Amino acid sequence: MRIFITLVLNVEIMKEDCIEFESQVLPYPCCDESFSLGDFPSGSTDWNFYASQDGVIVVTYVYNGQLYMAVSYDCGKTFSNAMKLMQIDNEIKKFNILVKGDQFVISVLEKDRETNREVKKAVSGWLTRETNSFTHKECVKYTPEVDETIVNVSLGFRKSSTVQNAIESVDYVFVRRGDIVSIKCQGHPCVVDG
Repeated sequence: MRIFITLVLNVEIMKEDCIEFESQVLPYPCCDESFSLGDFPSGSTDWNFYASQDGVIVVTYVYNGQLYMAVSYDCGKTFSNAMKLMQIDNEIKKFNILVKGDQFVISVLEKDRETNREVKKAVSGWLTRETNSFTHKECVKYTPEVDETIVNVSLGFRKSSTVQNAIESVDYVFVRRGDIVSIKCQGHPCVVDG
């Protein structure tokens, strides 16, 4: 089975915004492009796509209980070899991808079948355009306390808390306990072993 995806971005920009931010407004190079998912395993589920400003497309999907990722650096004409990112043990409730330059971070909220509670997992890493590849590592898992629930996860990048002059990805986990919402910040330097 061959599936084709077409990216169509409709963005309304005010003329004043373009003047004020003229140096930052760039056309997205992949608009109206199409690509085939025929090279990916049949029966894959939970597809997610992320398009960055420079024509990079990150695709993730679940196959046989594993979360996979592949990257295209040319608007979907070719994709890197897909790599396993992490085990998916439960139903995926929410999914986030964020790319900044050559770094990425992905978070997954899973609903645990046994406890009926959500847990957060994350992966961070580096995109390597020169070799049409990427490297990654699984990050800290967050399991809420018994009286807490995860509201949502927001992804970002910040100055590293452990590596001087470096940027790290961070998961901002919003957790609710009664009427109080707390932010749990889980940073992970994009340093990949091996």
